[in-house]
This record gives sequence, structure tokens and C-alpha cells, in this order.
Amino acid sequence: MTPALATMPTEPVAQVIAQDAAPETAPEAGLALSGTYSDDGERYQIGLADGYQVTKTAGSPIFTAPDGALAYSVVVAPLSTDTPLADIALVELIQDTFGRGEGFQTQTFGPVEGGLQVNWTGNFTPAMPPSTPMTGAVVAQQRGTAAYLLMVAAQEQAADQVPTALSALLSSF
Repeated sequence: MTPALATMPTEPVAQVIAQDAAPETAPEAGLALSGTYSDDGERYQIGLADGYQVTKTAGSPIFTAPDGALAYSVVVAPLSTDTPLADIALVELIQDTFGRGEGFQTQTFGPVEGGLQVNWTGNFTPAMPPSTPMTGAVVAQQRGTAAYLLMVAAQEQAADQVPTALSALLSSF
């Protein structure tokens, strides 16, 4: 789960998924995608990682690896204008959106194809402590009057998978 959404209740999702005949693995990415998830409002589609469980928190899907060490989510943030936001405004939007999370701290940021990538650290505190350090990245893509925030979150043992997971997911987003 993502640190920003960890304290909200989750529920299983009856999502729209188109299953492929065989999982695809994005080149250089290593994350097998076995289908496509479409959000309820049909605003976006994103690859469904093979074997991941899908739940919803605060209206956004969370896709969690079978071992729980890696997860991703997409949050759609409405904007008051379709004028392209400056990088620092996108960073602030990410902080405002996910900053309620446990210890969520943005780190470095830079441009990626079609958006801005912001690396972050934080903690996940389950119902039964102790908390678990988390790390990850958010890619913000502005599309008209909305920003689409793709977050990848990992526990320490899966932190090295964040770049490859992000690459695979961006190719399907």
C-alpha cells in the first residue's frame, strides 16, 4: 500500500480488466502485465501486473504484489486550469495529494517522457505496528484540467524494483 493511503479503509474492487492471452513483460522492465485496468470514469487505463490484488482506497485503485512488498496506484487530481503547470507546482500537487501519508517526504525530481518524476520516502504503519520504511516514485502527467499521478511504492526488500516497475507501467499508461 502507499503510505499516503495506508490509514484509509480498503475494499476489494470489481474492476474492468481485459485479460491478455499471456502476460507481457515490458522491455527492460521485468514487470509482467497480464491485462489492462480501466478506471470507473474511463479517464485512463493502466497495465495490470500479473498476480497483483486490486483494492480501492478513497476512490483510487491500489494494485498490490502477492507478497505486499510492491504496490502502485493512480490518483486523478483535478486542476483549476489547463495551463501547463511548472515542475515545482507539480511537486507541490504531489505533496498536497500524498503528504497526509505517514512521513511522506519528496526527494529528488526531474522530467520523464510525458511528465515529471518525483522520488519519495515514507513509512507504512499497519494495524499491528511496527511501521515499515517505504520508498518509491510518483510520475505526474498533466492532461487538460487534471493531473494523473502514478505512484509506485516499495518496502525495503523491493526498493530496487521501483524503476523497472515504473518503466513497465508508464508504457501502459
